[in-house]
Amino acid sequence: MELCGPSLAERLIQGGALTEEEAAKTIKRLAETLKWMHSRGVVHRDLKPENIFERLNASAVDEVVIGDFGMATDKQWDMQQYCGTAKYMAPEVVAVKSDGARGLRASYTAAVDVWGLGVIAYELLSGYRSRVEFDFLRAGAFPSDLASCEAEDLIQGMLDVEQSKRVTLDAVLTHPWIVKHCGSGEILTAMPHRRRHCGVKRKFSGTGENLIVKKILAG
Repeated sequence: MELCGPSLAERLIQGGALTEEEAAKTIKRLAETLKWMHSRGVVHRDLKPENIFERLNASAVDEVVIGDFGMATDKQWDMQQYCGTAKYMAPEVVAVKSDGARGLRASYTAAVDVWGLGVIAYELLSGYRSRVEFDFLRAGAFPSDLASCEAEDLIQGMLDVEQSKRVTLDAVLTHPWIVKHCGSGEILTAMPHRRRHCGVKRKFSGTGENLIVKKILAG
């Protein structure tokens, strides 16, 4: 067991958003850890800033570790459970509850951790957000001008609402935004997951305000 400092959530609430370089280095470190976990069949299922902790006496903000493995599993049959934190749940986990109410058997994959990594990246660059903003993301919408083009491209790839089309951890680690700020790895010469489009106004039911969003397009 490792002694840790404050969580990323505390860091975001008290200090605000990170720079793109800090965020990229943090996401790279987390993606490497998740890749190691997944190679051993372990899925965390509850990734969020509250469960990411700075190393004790860390010299850089990206020196972080993943904590709270209470929802983690290495059992395939557990991947039909409705679990996690509502604010940060991937769409397919939310679907487990709604499909179960209709007598259907829904399941999900380790891609739920990629979604979790995506919401962490989203808050690292935008600051601590409300739950309603993540409802928009689960509806397939993305706010305009969150960050640089490359950062938005990667985050939208991690937050694809279709788990089968979500980027892999290998794609995260070789994405131009990560390589640009971390200075290692093999950079992709093209960004096949590019989803950025011109902002369009779209009104969501339950709100009286228009939100400038970009639709996350599959493929």
